[in-house]
Amino acid sequence: MWVNTGDKHGEHSMHLLSSKRYPEGKDLTKNDIVCITGDFGVLWRPSQTKEEKYWIDWLNDRPFTVCFIDGNHENFERLNAIDEEDFLEGRAGQVSDNIYHLKRGQIYTYQGKKIFCFGGAASHDKAYRIEGITWWKEEEPSYSEVDFALCNLKKHNNMVDYVITHTAPKAFISQISAFDNYLKCQTAEFLDNVVERIQFDQWFFGHMHVDHHAPEYKYNALYNDFVRMI
Repeated sequence: MWVNTGDKHGEHSMHLLSSKRYPEGKDLTKNDIVCITGDFGVLWRPSQTKEEKYWIDWLNDRPFTVCFIDGNHENFERLNAIDEEDFLEGRAGQVSDNIYHLKRGQIYTYQGKKIFCFGGAASHDKAYRIEGITWWKEEEPSYSEVDFALCNLKKHNNMVDYVITHTAPKAFISQISAFDNYLKCQTAEFLDNVVERIQFDQWFFGHMHVDHHAPEYKYNALYNDFVRMI
């Protein structure tokens, strides 16, 4: 089983993955995946703190495997320093025995289904943040990341079963958000390009801190909800 949920921002709402808040998780195994659609936020400080170690150990104790794509509120110096490993026919950063960072542009295969992942977004609050301390320019994709993603999709004939991103194409955003700031984003512009060229069944994303599901239009905005994908 693969289940998606929304932004957790480290210790601020990671407890939502507890058996009390997500009782269905007790019946999952390490072969099952719970995926956070960006703003994982646990690896936030320049080096590991007691709080970070607590949450890594706590997540390792979950009965399921934890995956996440990067959001915009991440420490990219920490994330980019993690060693990559082969994972589900793609590449992922292995944070610990039980936690994987799903990389931009990778296409993973799980139970025969292809899953395209692409993290990142523009922080509309970056004017109040400090570069290298609470904000990193890597929150938006580089040319090489965009090129890799498009080439990888082309290798799969621009056909996947599912898409998991942090932000979303602008057409999706305009359906659920009254905030224009979410539209001022190079990542969203890139995803406009992606949605026009690929075939997919459902798209899952976070970022806007709302739960809104429109499967008939193929999009699912996630925050607190846990939604089974596979």
